[in-house]
Amino acid sequence: MKDNIDSKQAWWMPAVALFIRMSFCIAGPIVIALFVGKYFDKRFNSEPKIFILSTVIAFLISVISIVRISKKYIEKLEKEAKEKNVNNN
Repeated sequence: MKDNIDSKQAWWMPAVALFIRMSFCIAGPIVIALFVGKYFDKRFNSEPKIFILSTVIAFLISVISIVRISKKYIEKLEKEAKEKNVNNN
């Protein structure tokens, strides 16, 4: 019985994994944009311009990443629901 429990994934693990991926998709590009924007603004003496541009690009990357991850997750859930319906019938 213990082997059966160990071989199955905990019910909350997929939710935590999705949360971590979504959080990284939001925070990762923004943090990178902060450092890159500040660095290039100081280097080219164009104080807020490159910083703002990099922040906008990071926001767009975050939105696109979240949409892609969400679509994949929805497709996975639909596939599992179809398999469950086939197995029940």
